Amino acid sequence: MKPEHTVRYHWGAGDLGFWDNRSTQHAVSGDFGRSHRVIQRVTLRGDEPR
Repeated sequence: MKPEHTVRYHWGAGDLGFWDNRSTQHAVSGDFGRSHRVIQRVTLRGDEPR
């Protein structure tokens, strides 16, 4: 994984994040300490990415 292809987001209360797995790859860093994580997956029907 190259740093220029990496996004690090600093989460805040009430934040919501989503990405298009057809064009990106998600990997957790595991550095969220004792914070509670909720992950829900949604799969949408649609066109192939361009």
